Amino acid sequence: MKLSDNDQNQVVNIVNTIIEASEHFLELTKEKKYTESLYIFSSIIEGITVVQNIINTDDQLKDNLNTYQYKITDCIKSISSTLEKNELIKVTETLQFVFLPTLRSWKKELLASLPNIKPNENITIGVYENTMNPIDAYPDKRIEALVNEAQKSNINIFFFASKDVDLNNKQIHADFFENNQRKKSIFPFPDVIHNIFPKSIYQQSLVERKLRKQIPFTSFVFGDKFNLPKTLVKNRKFAELLAPFKVVNEEYIIHNFLRDNDKAVIKPIRGARGENIYFVQKKGDRYRVTERKNTVIMNKENFSNLIQEKILPNNYIVQKYINARTKNDEPFDFRAHMQKNGEGKWQITKIYPRTGSSNSIQIDLIKGGKLRNTEEFLIHEFGEKEGKDLDNKMKKLAMDLSFHIDKLHGLAIDEMGLDIAIDVNKRFWLHEANIGPQTFAHENERAANVVAYSKYLAKNRIFHTNQYNDRNLLKNQFNSTNSKLEYLKSDEKLKIGILGKPDEIDNFVLSTAYIAKYEDVYLFYFSPNDVDYEEMLIRGKFYENSSWVEKVVSYPDVIYDRLKSTNKNNNIYEEFQNIPIMNEIYDSYLNSQDIYEHLASANLLEDYLLPFRKITKAKELISFIDQYIETTVEPITKSTSKHPYYIEKLKALEYLVIENGNEEIYNKLTLEHLLKELLKNNQYFVTKKRAYHNDNKFLKVQLIKGLNNDWEIVNIYPVIIPEPSNGIEFASDFNSALKLTSVDSGKLEKELKDVSTKVSETLNSKYEHLSELELYFYLDSNHQLKISKVNLNQLNTDYNELHVAKKVLECAKSINNRKIKTHNKETQTLL
Repeated sequence: MKLSDNDQNQVVNIVNTIIEASEHFLELTKEKKYTESLYIFSSIIEGITVVQNIINTDDQLKDNLNTYQYKITDCIKSISSTLEKNELIKVTETLQFVFLPTLRSWKKELLASLPNIKPNENITIGVYENTMNPIDAYPDKRIEALVNEAQKSNINIFFFASKDVDLNNKQIHADFFENNQRKKSIFPFPDVIHNIFPKSIYQQSLVERKLRKQIPFTSFVFGDKFNLPKTLVKNRKFAELLAPFKVVNEEYIIHNFLRDNDKAVIKPIRGARGENIYFVQKKGDRYRVTERKNTVIMNKENFSNLIQEKILPNNYIVQKYINARTKNDEPFDFRAHMQKNGEGKWQITKIYPRTGSSNSIQIDLIKGGKLRNTEEFLIHEFGEKEGKDLDNKMKKLAMDLSFHIDKLHGLAIDEMGLDIAIDVNKRFWLHEANIGPQTFAHENERAANVVAYSKYLAKNRIFHTNQYNDRNLLKNQFNSTNSKLEYLKSDEKLKIGILGKPDEIDNFVLSTAYIAKYEDVYLFYFSPNDVDYEEMLIRGKFYENSSWVEKVVSYPDVIYDRLKSTNKNNNIYEEFQNIPIMNEIYDSYLNSQDIYEHLASANLLEDYLLPFRKITKAKELISFIDQYIETTVEPITKSTSKHPYYIEKLKALEYLVIENGNEEIYNKLTLEHLLKELLKNNQYFVTKKRAYHNDNKFLKVQLIKGLNNDWEIVNIYPVIIPEPSNGIEFASDFNSALKLTSVDSGKLEKELKDVSTKVSETLNSKYEHLSELELYFYLDSNHQLKISKVNLNQLNTDYNELHVAKKVLECAKSINNRKIKTHNKETQTLL
């Protein structure tokens, strides 16, 4: 057998997809859908051609399956001929009685001929979620139903998150149930993964993307409340079911929509469970707004405030309200829960009506109890004849919609919830389709299909995908498979990557590249868009012969981070979780309150710190301002979007407030109101403002850990920071900056070094991965040194770039050496 294990698996996967597509082809011909039949038949031929080309590379396999090649070719010719004549009845007969049986026999013979494809009767299902164990994310009844159904089917089932996966040893430290007790154990990789809360490729973790290459996954995303309707309209079919809507990115869109439709629904594009949905009815200059069971009558100003505060900051659509109400004037719709079964075919798991209160236009979610019968509900509302007719039409519509939406998404969807309405004219509408619908009242039925479909995927080794799992979704992302760039020749030299924004190569990066040549290490610059996540390669920029040259390079040994993103859900940081990032920023590094408190705990530094306090109440803050007169109020967590407030008490009941360069006078009452608003959504702390007439001058000290992991002072220099600064500062000469003072520059420099060393040692005990430190000092009115600001792993590299670059490279070498020592120690322990 010449075929590798991967080739064997690929052949079986494609054949399974061909059979599944042919079954759908049969359904289309039965419904006389000629154009769609042509499209899917073309895809089937392409799949068969790929399989046959792979089979032909192995003489023994080719001989074993030669008969089927002729049979399948004859079928294709027959179907092509009858399709050209638009004789769909004959095509249906050929598919049902000749083509599909031949494909199934072909698959059976293929499986028997492939030595490494063995039927696996002892199926294991792994239930997975990225950030938390599904047992903790799902309702207890859903977990219980899955476990019970797996036991009935003689299938093993366990539950895990990304952190539980050992990719190197192909093991998972997962949770399982034994005698109704939750336990932990180590398992080999499962045969199939049922992934709850599925995500697009851009949101998937590194672990998930790697697992998807080896194990079939059950669940895939499809379009949200904006993209799915857009896809349906583009493909025309079922577009008439959609209620008109607009994406809300300006306030006037809602007002214009309500001018043409007196009732509307405003709902989040990616919302779920009926949350944050507003039903609006306009009557003259008044707006009746209902959210859940709360109804408020608003004037235009209040309604405008709602739009500005709740709607515009988020992604919302405004949609026409469909008037579907019962005889008792209750709003109603139907939820069709659709799933694929153990044969990979769609079925209705449950379809049931939902109603709301007669004084509301919002439908209540089902949270438990017995579900009402759809047919009985429709007969009650529309009479026996029309009720039964509508029931049959709705069930057929639910099946047809599921097939169609699935087809538009690569035949990869495993379940969906369809929200269908019938208006006063008995017209059907599709409110929305969503993944993972709630199933409080029928968990057992749902679990039966989840387990059966998972088993179907596992036994047939079917690897699905769709456009939301396509790497092309990663827009502008480097794809090494299409690249003609030169590959860096690998050797034992240290590779350092500087991570930053695209095209932000400055003097510091150039200086680092220059010194790297003399230090005999590889250094390259890259941005998140330069990473090929699939192949684990980077399009790096190397400085060669006085110019930057792009090459393809493997992941670096150490990364210097200039991107400075604190979003740890950012794929780039998760991708490099096993690579040391020498100046990575953690959330705790931005918490000014914690930093000050830790420094205050060191008795040797108390004379250098200004009085400060964490604030929880406005009155506490005013009391602090009254005591210290001039104060600075800033967010506990540093942020570029939130500016500090400088507040000075002028008179007994008068205060000056400066924010981002804007000055305003407040009395005590209005100041208290301002502070209450500030404290509503954010945490702040207050410090005494430095009492010196030259407020914008600072003495800056920069420290980096060196080759021996000891702190080294890299630079000491004065800076001038304009107000508002917007991150801008101007460096000046140390001695000239002190000419106008009576301070001894030599004595001051020594004190700066001593205090900076104490600060670095104090912080080093708390912040494990700290490698850079930047301190801002100033001289108070008594020429006493005070600490104004502390930055952790946020070094400004615009001054003395060559010297800073040399120290950064030394720090990177030190980190890499420690990594190697740790690895060697772990290896020795294992041996």
